[in-house]
Amino acid sequence: MKNILFALIVAFAMGHISVWGMPVEIFSAERRTADTCGDPSVATTYYEGFSRGNAEHGFNSMAAFIAVQTLGQDWQIDRPSFVAWKSPGQPSTTPLWELINPTTTDVVYLTSTNGVTPTLSGFSAVGIISYVYPTQICGSVPLYAAAGPSDHWYTTNLIEHDELLGVSGWTDDGVAAYVLPL
Repeated sequence: MKNILFALIVAFAMGHISVWGMPVEIFSAERRTADTCGDPSVATTYYEGFSRGNAEHGFNSMAAFIAVQTLGQDWQIDRPSFVAWKSPGQPSTTPLWELINPTTTDVVYLTSTNGVTPTLSGFSAVGIISYVYPTQICGSVPLYAAAGPSDHWYTTNLIEHDELLGVSGWTDDGVAAYVLPL
């Protein structure tokens, strides 16, 4: 009886000692998330759009689409696509650049993790369109890219992406970035 009581006391104590010996980081997961993840409350919804005049797909914030429409550009705003940040300064994010081919008016989006403007043959940098994650962290999802004969399509929907790859002429351009889901 003494041995059973002693074993229970030792087991109880060891359970508490092992918890006391755990690193503090386990109990501060919320703090670590705030230190490594962007603040979604200051992020912006990005919308898909299509320019009939240039026969190109793209995405931007609603305000940016409205601004270019007042300049006479013919973007048809489609649907919300994902959430990201318009401004720098969010932890673990990197710029997502918009590049355009002036001959075909095709638009591509590339990240820059080293602070240098990305380059692609035949394309010129337009500017930073948003700030995204370069890897899948903080609840982010992949922003898939597909390339057509003279267009690119971006989506967070893998089924939609794969369906487009079944259409003649479209190829997989991989993951452009990691963004927050709607």
